[in-house]
Amino acid sequence: MGIKMKGAGRKAISKKGNVMIIGILFVVIVIISLIGLLTLVSNEMDMTRKMNDSARALYIAEGGVNRAKVWLTSQAYPPIGIEPFEIFTDENLGTGNYSVVIDPEDGNPGRWIKQYGLLSTGKILATEVSRLVKVILQTETFASFAYFTDNEYNPNVGAKIWFVGWDVLDGPTHSNSQINIYGSPTFKGLVSSTADSFYYYHGGPPEDNPDFQQGYTLGIENIEMPTSTENLKETAQSGGVVVSGDSTVVLNSNGTVSYSEEGQWYEFNLEETNGVMYVNGSAFVQGTLKGALTLISSDDMYVTDDVRYSTDPGDPSCDDRLGLISDKNVVIPYTAPNDLEIDAAIMALDSSLYFQYYPYYMKGTLTVYGGIIQEYRGPVGTFYASSGTKASGYNKDYSYDYRFLDTPPPYFPGTERYSQISWWEE
Repeated sequence: MGIKMKGAGRKAISKKGNVMIIGILFVVIVIISLIGLLTLVSNEMDMTRKMNDSARALYIAEGGVNRAKVWLTSQAYPPIGIEPFEIFTDENLGTGNYSVVIDPEDGNPGRWIKQYGLLSTGKILATEVSRLVKVILQTETFASFAYFTDNEYNPNVGAKIWFVGWDVLDGPTHSNSQINIYGSPTFKGLVSSTADSFYYYHGGPPEDNPDFQQGYTLGIENIEMPTSTENLKETAQSGGVVVSGDSTVVLNSNGTVSYSEEGQWYEFNLEETNGVMYVNGSAFVQGTLKGALTLISSDDMYVTDDVRYSTDPGDPSCDDRLGLISDKNVVIPYTAPNDLEIDAAIMALDSSLYFQYYPYYMKGTLTVYGGIIQEYRGPVGTFYASSGTKASGYNKDYSYDYRFLDTPPPYFPGTERYSQISWWEE
């Protein structure tokens, strides 16, 4: 009996030891799990801090880019030379600082359109986390707009000029005044205005319900138009063509341009010029262009017939580009075709592109592939206010030539602003 009692005691003690070991193991497992959890939480917190710092560094780098754009715009002339130079060094912004280097493109000295690389580094001071952003800026021309007007009220007509329901504009649109809308015109590009609202004929939707497919921005800074083409005349005198007196200008599909001067006819090859032709007087233009040309007249310019490119501008191989600039008006005479197409960036400094005798002739469609820039918005037709239907003149079909963002017609006037053509992070 004594031996049996002794064996039972050892068995009881063994069971107690096992329970204790299991308890210790459980505590150890819990502790290890807690350590792992705390490590994971710590790592995630550290990762979150790094991500936040990285995001803040990117915002600071972008802030440097924005301030560099302001700096460039404030300069009287685009910077010369091709050597990189620093304009900001460790400038404080928020919880960090930024530094910006401007790197002019190597080809700038031989180009009238200048490009600049902006390298902006944003850095968080506490952690030294940094991001480097690079953007390419290019001097902007008025050919960057599908439609640009200094004033939507035309004093020569004594009335507001309206966008109406059948109007379609494809491309960037800007006005230095309030845009007038009747019905539901379509704007396929971004619309901007210095005014803080649109003027609706019926007070707004549902009667006036424009389709802003890329949205709009109101209350932006005024964009000053040039007041003369004197600088373009000087450019034409240095490698281009200057014509004395009124001239008929015919664009030829073989790359030449024919023109009249004092009763005689002449011809030149575009490739042998800098692409600028200046007429001291009125120019009467028509034909098919092969090459790149900016035609300027000191008096009214008349588009007497279709002005097209030798290659369809929708074809990627097309490198034909035309600018039509008048110190006065660009006029469509009443003798122009019922349906008229103009492939060009059109600019009227004083005052408008308009259809001659617009209240008295019923026409078809005016197609412009390029852009229209004018001091006052000119009429090309009228409509019945009661119904919104056309009463006279042309319907409008205006489409932007997006090639003009990067490659406008030769020496087309600039806006004194810069457009951003690329962004990436290095």
